[in-house]
Amino acid sequence: MRAATRRLTWLGLALALMLPGVALAQAHGGAGGAQTNDAARLEDGMRLYRADGVDCEWCHGWHGLGRGHDFEYADVQQAGGPALSTSLLDRAAMIELISCGRIVGERLMVMPQYRGDAWTAGLPCWGKTFADIPIQERPVHGKRQMNAREIEAVVDYILAVYRGKRMTLEWCLKYFPASRGICETL
Repeated sequence: MRAATRRLTWLGLALALMLPGVALAQAHGGAGGAQTNDAARLEDGMRLYRADGVDCEWCHGWHGLGRGHDFEYADVQQAGGPALSTSLLDRAAMIELISCGRIVGERLMVMPQYRGDAWTAGLPCWGKTFADIPIQERPVHGKRQMNAREIEAVVDYILAVYRGKRMTLEWCLKYFPASRGICETL
């Protein structure tokens, strides 16, 4: 029964992650806004991905394959977030998801909210504010809140390094500058 519940929870999370993000894309100048992929911006996104209080790697893994795929988390019964390498979300949807957060199932899968002003009249999420949803469906706040530019940098990093790819030696060495041994296995 537990395995079936976990499968349904993962399916629910996958469906929730595929919902298109329109409101936040408009708030950030539209989904067609220029994507800056210069090295400094991507490294800034990587730094934020790893940052204390943001901790994307805790659920999605340092390599973007999701926590369930990483032997380092084998002792954790509840698998973490989905793989970013296989995400179907576009840039606008990722920005909205990271900004707003998401709850799937009975609070079994939670994507924290990383914009403190999300779910307000000024920055609705999926066309709603907190007043429109029950308390139990409200996502938790990330320990560290990010601004729009920081979230966009994280998304640009995810799109450039993870989506549709495997971790490269170049990015691994940037991610673990003092620990080359991890990268030698790539």
